Amino acid sequence: YKQQKMENKGEEIAIVGIGCNFPGGEGIDNFWKVLHEGRNCVVDIPPDRFDTKFWYDTDDNKAGKMITKHGSFIEG
Repeated sequence: YKQQKMENKGEEIAIVGIGCNFPGGEGIDNFWKVLHEGRNCVVDIPPDRFDTKFWYDTDDNKAGKMITKHGSFIEG
């Protein structure tokens, strides 16, 4: 990847909206609510994501395995 210089044409821009999707809810209002309430959005990994019984192992040096059964997930 080669970084390219951008020419400054003196044009102003404005950011007129925001969209986001975070664990705990979609949108900036839900994101703020999660922060304000101090909610923990870490959950057990849902079985429809993948089978933790296959991938989990307490040995953190075992190749091809993971040492957690938890994560934060977005819907959709």
